[in-house]
Amino acid sequence: MKNILFIFTMLVAPFSFAEDQKTQEPQPLFADLSSGVNNISLQVIPYAKDVGFGLAYEKSFRPGLALAAAFTYLPENNNALSHPAAGLLSLAAQIRLHQPIECFDFYMAHGFNVMRMEFLNNDDTSIGASFAFGSLVQFSKQLAVGIEFSLTTPWFSDDFYTISRGYFVNSAVTGRFTF
Repeated sequence: MKNILFIFTMLVAPFSFAEDQKTQEPQPLFADLSSGVNNISLQVIPYAKDVGFGLAYEKSFRPGLALAAAFTYLPENNNALSHPAAGLLSLAAQIRLHQPIECFDFYMAHGFNVMRMEFLNNDDTSIGASFAFGSLVQFSKQLAVGIEFSLTTPWFSDDFYTISRGYFVNSAVTGRFTF
């Protein structure tokens, strides 16, 4: 009787513990860049012994293509004796190109800015171009964290070119929230 029970248990066990294959496959964390996805990015920007910040809203229209509105603030620092830093307040419209690779999202952003610059008690308002590239790592479906490198250049600011280096370069720690 024990042998029959043992054989019966061995025959039935694989069927009683088997699961549907759809539930067994692990779901990788891919960046959701399909159309209609909304993202908000927050940035912390170390800048000239101070901290700036950025905020961007991004709307995907096609997989890998999004339009964004971005705001950046970099504080002016006149206290540095050797290299004072110019301040920047910028509002940008950008086209962002994304390339997701597994849990990474590599992107480039090309944009047009309206900016207000301050440097050594001089201020100027100008328009110009911006370029950024970065990479993010997906930690969940709603959260990604990474780094971004950006360049902002004023086009029509003669005074600013003579008193500063003529462009803003910064690196930022970025967090992206998807909803």
